[in-house]
Amino acid sequence: MSTERRRPRDDEFVMPSLRLDGRVALVTGGNRGLGLGVALGLAHAGADMALCARTRDELEQAAELVRGVGRKAFTVVADLMDSGNVRDAVRDTADHYGRLDILVNGAGVTQSENGLGNVFIGYDESQPLENPQTGSHNLVL
Repeated sequence: MSTERRRPRDDEFVMPSLRLDGRVALVTGGNRGLGLGVALGLAHAGADMALCARTRDELEQAAELVRGVGRKAFTVVADLMDSGNVRDAVRDTADHYGRLDILVNGAGVTQSENGLGNVFIGYDESQPLENPQTGSHNLVL
């Protein structure tokens, strides 16, 4: 078995039975890896995209891949460890497209200060933003 890593071909993201035309997705961690793969799959299904990550250059490259399949792509540079950035990412996406239908939590950290692994999950103003064990913020729609 080969251990060589490769980017899947664009046609490997196609899901013919899933159509998301007219929907808007916010994908955290959408600049690379699994987040980018999910973003491309959603784009092939017809969704327009907001990609959120900390690295502007990687976000722009990912946005070009989404645009390459004929979908709109908007980028949000944000560090999701900061609750203000979490609020801004959701607000900016909704302001840009006029709606937000899908949230994919693809951003994560492998270790926090206390050594616990963490994955970001979302934003809901009615819920406490900071997880006292990890210091991360929740992002729930």
